[in-house]
Amino acid sequence: MSGLQAAIGLVAIIVETALLAGLFWRGHHRREPFFVLFIAGVVVTNAALGLWYRADVWLVQQAVTAGLRFGVALGLGANVFRNFPAAAVTARRLAFVVLAVTLVALLALPTGQASYTQLVGVIVPRIANGTVWLFTALAALVLWYRLPLTGLQKAILVGYAPYLLVFTVSMNLLASVGWQIRERLGYADTLAYFALMAYWCGVAWRVEGREPILPRPGALSALAVPVEHAS
Repeated sequence: MSGLQAAIGLVAIIVETALLAGLFWRGHHRREPFFVLFIAGVVVTNAALGLWYRADVWLVQQAVTAGLRFGVALGLGANVFRNFPAAAVTARRLAFVVLAVTLVALLALPTGQASYTQLVGVIVPRIANGTVWLFTALAALVLWYRLPLTGLQKAILVGYAPYLLVFTVSMNLLASVGWQIRERLGYADTLAYFALMAYWCGVAWRVEGREPILPRPGALSALAVPVEHAS
C-alpha cells in the first residue's frame, strides 16, 4: 500500500467513525439499526484492511460489505413501509423478485474453473447489482405512494445508487482485467465512497433520528395510494 493510499484509508476511517458517532448521538440507531450495523461493519473491515493490506483480506472485506449493504436495503424498506399496509405488500413482492433474480445470478456462476479472485470479483458485483435494483425499487415506490421519509432515509436512498454504479463498474473491470488494475480502480472508487460517507456524516449529525410526522391512523390507507389515484 502506498503512502497516499494509507492516508486516504485513514481519513476514510475517521469519517466513518464520525458517522457512526453521529448515528448514535442523534438517535438514528433506534430507527435504522441495520444501517448502523452496516457502518460499524465497514469501520471494522476497513481497519482490518489498513492493517493487513492483501488481496485476500480486500476480497473478504468486499464480500462482507456487499452482504451488509443488501441488509441495509431490506431493513430500510421494512422501516419505510411498516405503517402503510397497501404499499408494504407491493414492496415485499418487489423485494422477493429482486432477491430471486440475485440468487439465480449467483447460482449461475461457473465455479468449476474460476479462481478465488475471479469468483469474488464476479459475486460482489452481482450482489451490488441486486442492491442497486432494490434501492431503485424502494425509491420508486416511495415516490409512487408519496410516503414520508426521515432525513437519513432520504440520504440513504439518494446517495447509494450513484456510488453503487461506480462500485459495480470498478468490480466488473477488476473481474475482467485482473488484480493488477486494483490500485487504479481503487482511487475512483475511494473518491466516490469518501463523498458518500461525508454526505451521510453531515446528514446524521444535522438531523434528529425521529419518526416522520404521520397522518391519523384512519388516513394511512389514503396516503398509501398511488399518485394517479390520489385526490
